[in-house]
Amino acid sequence: MYSPLGIKVLEKYVAEIPLSPFVLDLSGIQNGHYFLKMTTPGERAVFGQLVVAGRY
Repeated sequence: MYSPLGIKVLEKYVAEIPLSPFVLDLSGIQNGHYFLKMTTPGERAVFGQLVVAGRY
C-alpha cells in the first residue's frame, strides 16, 4: 500500500489466498487516499485504490 507520493506505508505477505474475503488491519494508517499493488508468484500485478476515512 502506497501513499500518493509513492511511499510504501504497508506491506503484507499472505502465504495462501483465503477463500473468504481478506481482512486487512489498517489501525496504524492515517485517513487519506492510497494505492494498492497486489501480486502473486507467477502472476501479473493487480492495482487498486483505497480511501481510508472516519478514523480519528
